[in-house]
Amino acid sequence: MEGTLQVYATGLLITLTILLIWFYSPFKSTIGGFLSPQIYLNEQFDTYLLVRNKWIGKLASCYICFSFWTSLIVGFITSIVFNYSILYSLLTAFTYPAIAYLYKALVDKQH
Repeated sequence: MEGTLQVYATGLLITLTILLIWFYSPFKSTIGGFLSPQIYLNEQFDTYLLVRNKWIGKLASCYICFSFWTSLIVGFITSIVFNYSILYSLLTAFTYPAIAYLYKALVDKQH
């Protein structure tokens, strides 16, 4: 049981780090700069994606949506690496986003 909690916590930290990089760093605008020289803000990148593809644009700009899919992918990879049931990825998909949103509220409160 202890190992499972460590794996769960590590997966959560990986998910939070991905969210932190995606939403709070200039990573999106850096990617956008390769796509179009007019993109130099994260919001411009979000708009660019929304214009090109609504589904991907919403996924990339919505914190809750992005955290759900990131959690599902991290849980899926973890379940393969540690030979867990595929249901483990559902556990992460339905618990990590809530924790991530609480983390976001704390980060946003600090700014």
